[in-house]
Amino acid sequence: MTKRKATHYSEKPLVKWNATDFGRYLEDEHERVLGIPYVTRSIAAERKLIKLMTEEYGPQTVKTFIDRFLAEYRPTAQYPGTTFFFAYSYVRERLLPQILAEQKRQEAQKQAEDNAMATEEIEAWL
Repeated sequence: MTKRKATHYSEKPLVKWNATDFGRYLEDEHERVLGIPYVTRSIAAERKLIKLMTEEYGPQTVKTFIDRFLAEYRPTAQYPGTTFFFAYSYVRERLLPQILAEQKRQEAQKQAEDNAMATEEIEAWL
């Protein structure tokens, strides 16, 4: 029996990402955005936080959170990079409500558009 090769996160739909996929995405984005390799004290602890956040808020929210905290992070000489643990501990209480509110607005807008489309279809039938 041959061992199945692990699929890179970029080859999976976002809804299928697990904590390891998010961790690898974070490593890639950290290097792309900040220009240095990702370094963390405990990969296992970070993966656990990512898993908890994914279970509670869903994969799209976690990806948006990673993208936003990396985009907003301002490196210093003492801290040229950041970690998910830092973001989860210190940035989440400010950033997460913004992301959730934005997603709620987008869902409401999509539902309003769907309702408008359904109304137009009904009117076309009449």
